[in-house]
Amino acid sequence: MQNNQQRLFLLLILAVIIYFLYTKWVDYNDPKPLTPVEQVVPGTTGSVSSDGQVPMIGSPNQGVQTAVALDEYITVVTDVYSVNIAKQGGDIIEVGLLKYPESLEEKDKPFKVMDNSSERYQVTRSGLSSQTHEGTPNHTNAIFNSEKDHYELQPGAESITVPLTYVDPESGLTVNKIYEFKRGLYTIGYTQELQNNSDQVWVGGEYREIATKKPQTPKGSAIGASSFDGSVFSLPNNDYKYEKLAYSKMTTTERGFNAEGHEVVQHRPKEFRGEGGWVAMIEQYFVAASIPGKDKEATKQTQNVIQTLQYGNFKDESQNTYVIRMMDQLPVTVKPGESHSFEGRYFIGPKLKEQLEETAEYLDLTLDFGWFSPISELMLWILKFYHSFLGNWGWSIILLTLTVKIALFYFANKGYTSMARMRKVGPKLALIREEYADNRQKQSEEMMKLYRKEKINPLGGCWPIIIQIPVFIALFWMLMESVELRQAPWILWIKDLSKMDPYFILPIIMGITMFFQQRLNPAPTDPMQAKIMKWIPVVFTFMFMWFAAGIVLYWITNNLLTILQQTIIMKRVERDSKKHS
Repeated sequence: MQNNQQRLFLLLILAVIIYFLYTKWVDYNDPKPLTPVEQVVPGTTGSVSSDGQVPMIGSPNQGVQTAVALDEYITVVTDVYSVNIAKQGGDIIEVGLLKYPESLEEKDKPFKVMDNSSERYQVTRSGLSSQTHEGTPNHTNAIFNSEKDHYELQPGAESITVPLTYVDPESGLTVNKIYEFKRGLYTIGYTQELQNNSDQVWVGGEYREIATKKPQTPKGSAIGASSFDGSVFSLPNNDYKYEKLAYSKMTTTERGFNAEGHEVVQHRPKEFRGEGGWVAMIEQYFVAASIPGKDKEATKQTQNVIQTLQYGNFKDESQNTYVIRMMDQLPVTVKPGESHSFEGRYFIGPKLKEQLEETAEYLDLTLDFGWFSPISELMLWILKFYHSFLGNWGWSIILLTLTVKIALFYFANKGYTSMARMRKVGPKLALIREEYADNRQKQSEEMMKLYRKEKINPLGGCWPIIIQIPVFIALFWMLMESVELRQAPWILWIKDLSKMDPYFILPIIMGITMFFQQRLNPAPTDPMQAKIMKWIPVVFTFMFMWFAAGIVLYWITNNLLTILQQTIIMKRVERDSKKHS
């Protein structure tokens, strides 16, 4: 039974490694397509955007497109944002987050969730598409104007409104794009208002999309696990509560042959239909989402079409533009002299759970904690509580570890008591194995008699190991996904708890504590297992070198508390044994 405990320990280590590798494989299974001749097929049949009314910037040979020249925009500054809105199209093309620096080395430079540069291209694009008016403005053919080129949220004001206007010179159609920014919030109100000043009925709908370039810089990861980058969407009324599509999965590939006998590969957009919902592009700590207006969600009258597509040079993904688009499926009719407002909102900013929940249903799932999300959310809540009066995330993690230890005290105490008793009867077990080495059945019977006599549960020592696995995985993803821990310092050389220790000091300390903790456990009687167990602290030390410092800090604290707990229990067991001897 003692050997079974050691085997279980080794198997659980292997299970953790397999878990992270499997997570990596699921999210980033990204095989390179075989592409003799490739072409993009828009394929927007069945919506108000039929006949190619929604424009696609770029072609298989054009690569990534920037939205507009940088001197043709309107600037907006709030307490949380620095925003550029392009006059061409009237769309948000740059968003700097004033409370989130680009890096520790560039603390005065806001991190850009939206960026118009070729290095990190991500922009919003929106417009109207019509079956009746060719002059309907979209993000390629309309230049919007505003009363001012700069807007700023004034002290004491709770919001600021930014109106833009376009008038089609031929038809007289007028479109107003209205943005509303609120103090402290990363939700941006957005309305496209159409005034039909023409002499004929306007029939059409709106579309909104987020276009991005796949990040080319490598992300920090641990044994193959890293956060998901790519497109996500929700259509809850059509069983799409929360769906993720990696960049390579955003189109459907069809193969065939042309008249010359050459193989042709066509990439068609993937399409999903339903009511309400939202679309987004996400990365480790940040999200850019487009959401229909609350009036649409309440009435459930709007049928939406979601499309995901990519275009550019398919043989070089750095040249591709990836788009997730939401557009109206059912057309709207606007008579001459009348107007219609297409309401919506954007969420562009950090993955703050409370704001995500308030903005749209299921949008908080972009804060993806994986299989053990309830545990992760509880741990994050506790961590925030401690940080509210400690003001330091490192010390908060130490208190969190103590809290987890107390919460699991009963199970761990049972397990460590069993291990202490097992350690005490170790010599007797060795004698039984030696005496009945040729009779396995008799050996098992004698061992069970000894367990009953000493009141030992041979499997009890497994509990401290088993209960730590889900807690560790939950903590791993909580630290990886929570923007609160981004660039959070602890003490001395630990400037960012979400990154690996640059000098590997914490992993080495962790290995040392694990070595001393292991010496308190009953030693395996099998020589091979004994040798393997001696190397476990070394293996863990190397493995934890690439983990976030916050995770290593948790494990060190847990080991120290375990050593203290086991030492106390061992002394108690020895004291009780002397009383009964």
